[in-house]
Amino acid sequence: MSYYKLYRYPAEGNAVRGQLFVCQPLGLTGVGLVHAADTLENLPVMIPALVYPVAVTMSPRFGTLMPLLRMVPNRTGIRIHCGTKPAHSKGCILTTKKAEYKALLERLLYEQNQHEDLRIEIIQLKPGDKMPATVP
Repeated sequence: MSYYKLYRYPAEGNAVRGQLFVCQPLGLTGVGLVHAADTLENLPVMIPALVYPVAVTMSPRFGTLMPLLRMVPNRTGIRIHCGTKPAHSKGCILTTKKAEYKALLERLLYEQNQHEDLRIEIIQLKPGDKMPATVP
């Protein structure tokens, strides 16, 4: 299984910034978090902080392969794509840098082609919370 964690920071107006990490095994010491992308979400339409299966599929709207979050409660078409303003999202997770998005897409597509089960966990941080360097 390929596992990703998105840590959301507390909202700043309508903007919710975060950091997306790839979970990498570190043997017996736990799992290391490798930075994959800086993210941005639109607070009024943000999806719940849960674990979602992910698949890279063709987006009918954009006409290109994009990561799709599945099993989002009461929502469809929630994807990961590039964007620089909260208004660019209607619930999707935006990556703020094109190079990070491209690398993430390539990694997800490779893992999917290797028949990996792709998951993303969204974690809402509270003021003062810190992200762990490893996960037990």
